[in-house]
Amino acid sequence: MRGLKLVKTTILASAFLMLLLPYLISIFPSLINADYAALGRGPSMAPTIQDGDLVAVRVADLSDVEVGDILAVRFGEIRIVHRLVDIIEGDSTFLSLKGDGNERPDPILYEESQIIGLVISVYPLRGIYTQYGYIISLTAGAFLLISIWRRSETDLNDVLLCLIIALSLGGIIGYKLIGAALQ
Repeated sequence: MRGLKLVKTTILASAFLMLLLPYLISIFPSLINADYAALGRGPSMAPTIQDGDLVAVRVADLSDVEVGDILAVRFGEIRIVHRLVDIIEGDSTFLSLKGDGNERPDPILYEESQIIGLVISVYPLRGIYTQYGYIISLTAGAFLLISIWRRSETDLNDVLLCLIIALSLGGIIGYKLIGAALQ
């Protein structure tokens, strides 16, 4: 019985840490030697970056990048993460980008001033940090929470479970309302 409780605690603690990871990296991107971090959204960079993956970006300028690198650029209020396919030099320098999941390059060229930075790492958290991942974790958490209410005593597993539910709910709100996700 004690071994089963240890397994349950380990699983809950792991789930808690997995849900906590994007919050920590988003708040403290320097933990992974990055300047920015956000959740990837959309299929344009699949299979390299999928919906829900955590993307870490380091500030860079044109001298730091080369064809084949994945860049984060600003297009108005939108941030886009696509692969650099060409650097077009003339009176001004323009960048041609293409999503790995797209058939053609982006229809617009980006100016050097639109570069946010270079993607330095991608954490494949797909499925967990998506709208459906949160719904699944909230549903499972709700069922477990109901089982806790039926008992008279509380232990570490109960606390971990409540933290998991809180992080899941916070993630849903962040995913839907905060425009910090990269496309």
